[in-house]
Amino acid sequence: MKPQISTKKVVVLLVFLAVLLRLPTLGSVLSGDEATTFLMHSGPSWESLFLSYLGPNQHTLFSALSNLMMKIFGYSEIVFRMPSVIAGSLAVPLIILVGSRLTGSVSVGWVAGILMVFSAPNIFWSQLGRGYALTICLSLAVVFFALKIEDNLSRWSWKWGLILSGLAMVLTLPSNVYFLLGCAVAFVFR
Repeated sequence: MKPQISTKKVVVLLVFLAVLLRLPTLGSVLSGDEATTFLMHSGPSWESLFLSYLGPNQHTLFSALSNLMMKIFGYSEIVFRMPSVIAGSLAVPLIILVGSRLTGSVSVGWVAGILMVFSAPNIFWSQLGRGYALTICLSLAVVFFALKIEDNLSRWSWKWGLILSGLAMVLTLPSNVYFLLGCAVAFVFR
């Protein structure tokens, strides 16, 4: 009898591979919009960060997570970018779950997860200190929680997950509210 590889082990392996692929260039010098984000939003008070919107370089949730990590682990380019690496890597198991559910095929979910591991745009955004990898991860979380609510409307944990992931998306980039509206319309017609 052949030993079976567990699903959890494969997911962990894919996430580990995703992290490894996102590590190169993590310590490179900050430049462009990423440098602007760092200069304008690393170190301000929490009140200033959450109550003052200074423009399109403000990815509030990313900056809050990045500032928290830098307070804990010290100031460096790697630590500044760490929320992006984590979000980009966590998108892998989320797309497996969402892909499987939306298509009704576990195989499609696995193919989507493998494609996400090697996705050049996802790797790129996961290596930058900006909120785009966080947006990718949170959009998948929103769809995941919406699908779970379809299964069990009375379960509050799914509702809270949807509310918090939606709020987190808007805190990351205010324009993400358009995705949330589109998602709501899609699920109403579903």
